[in-house]
This record gives sequence, structure tokens and C-alpha cells, in this order.
Amino acid sequence: MDMDRFTTMARQTLSAAQSLAVTSNHGELSPLHVLVALLQEERSVARDLVERAGFQPGEIARTATAELDRLPRVSSSSGYTPTTSPALVSVLAEAQRLAGDRGDGYTSQELLLLALSRTPSSARDVMNTVGLASPTIESAIDELRAASGIDSIDDPEAESSFEAL
Repeated sequence: MDMDRFTTMARQTLSAAQSLAVTSNHGELSPLHVLVALLQEERSVARDLVERAGFQPGEIARTATAELDRLPRVSSSSGYTPTTSPALVSVLAEAQRLAGDRGDGYTSQELLLLALSRTPSSARDVMNTVGLASPTIESAIDELRAASGIDSIDDPEAESSFEAL
């Protein structure tokens, strides 16, 4: 997995997810951490997509956070780095596959969100519980890209074009 092929905002999301896992003392970095990071970021493209699709990002983030609170915690007196869960590896691979299918040179936040909705995990379960399914997300992505005049993501900073919308 080539992290250099993720947009700057997607890498920031993954970093925020890892920070959340560390501060929560979780032994694994999971898709739930990524979902919460995507939805808590005020200027997140994914957050805007969720709103565009008619859902409340804060409500979904709270539900996902409640699920995170149920995860086991590790106790360590020294710093540690959570391992990446197999489910998250699958989500990241799916996001990169989706980018390739769309002709994108970089994997963006919106494709992380779409991959979360398609890949079996507790994050997908949370999204399904509130009714946020992959066809809805995919439609919102298509609308956002059409409205911004972006056919493909070929620049790691391309998502900044979405921020004005």
C-alpha cells in the first residue's frame, strides 16, 4: 500500500485516526477510528458528503465513538503504536481500488468514506444502522465532483477544490 498515493487530506484523516486510537489506548487502528476522524474534521470532504446525502455527521460520529468506547484498551507505561487491523487494511485496499476504477491518481477522503461503507467492519455496521449506504455515498461523490468540475483526483491537494462548495 503506497501512502504517497493518498491525498493530503486523506493522509491527515489517517493520522487523526491513529492519534484517536493512541489517546483511546486501543491496541488496533480500526475502520471505526477512520470513520470518526472523517466525521469530526470540520473541513472534511467526507463530512460534507454525509451532509449532502441528508445525514448528520455528528450523530454518526457519536454512534461510532460509542462503538469505539466498547473496544478493549491496552495499558502501557511507554509509548506504543497501535497495529493496523486487517479490516482497515481491507478498507484502504478498497479505497485504492475505487480510486483506480475512477481513474484517480490519488485516493481521497470521499473514497475512504465509500470504502468504509462497502468493506465489512463495525464502521460499515454503524453506517448501515443510520441508513448511510454506499449507493447514497457514491451519488453524493458524483454530485460533488460534477459541481466542482473535477473528473478525477490527479493532485494530492485536489480536495481543496471541494472546500469552497
